[in-house]
Amino acid sequence: MNAATTEYPNNLTAAEYHELLAGSAIHRSLIKRNFFHVEGESVYDFLFISDKLPRKNAGRVTDGYIKMYQHLLLGGTWIQSLDPFKNWQPMDWGRIKPNFPR
Repeated sequence: MNAATTEYPNNLTAAEYHELLAGSAIHRSLIKRNFFHVEGESVYDFLFISDKLPRKNAGRVTDGYIKMYQHLLLGGTWIQSLDPFKNWQPMDWGRIKPNFPR
């Protein structure tokens, strides 16, 4: 007999979703629109978007930044920012809440 698995929006883990819905009382529709589970190297695609960050010749951010944020490789919740001046469209900027803070 197979156990039924629950799928959460945007690859959120059960713990992340429960914290948002029950712990923070965020409505399901807001969770679905603005909260995403990220992990692995893809975390850096969300974090290192500014052209103001120091980079190596090939464009990769410096090792100091990689080391400072490597704990995020284990995953976290990305919170999408919305632009109030552009009809609340998603912005490149956001926040990440790590599942395992440093």
